[in-house]
Amino acid sequence: MPIIRLTIFLVFIASLVLLAMYLVSRQQKYLTLLKQMFKYTSWMLVLVLLLYLITRVIRL
Repeated sequence: MPIIRLTIFLVFIASLVLLAMYLVSRQQKYLTLLKQMFKYTSWMLVLVLLLYLITRVIRL
């Protein structure tokens, strides 16, 4: 589970940086990158959750 915490922490930092870059430059590309980052991060977390559940079921 430390990998999940580390991932969430890094995504949080990256989202703050992207929001700051958007506020400074007002370029739409930073919001697009933020949206893509959240999309891929959510897919990765769903995959990790599924793998965790599969390992719990196999162990039974």
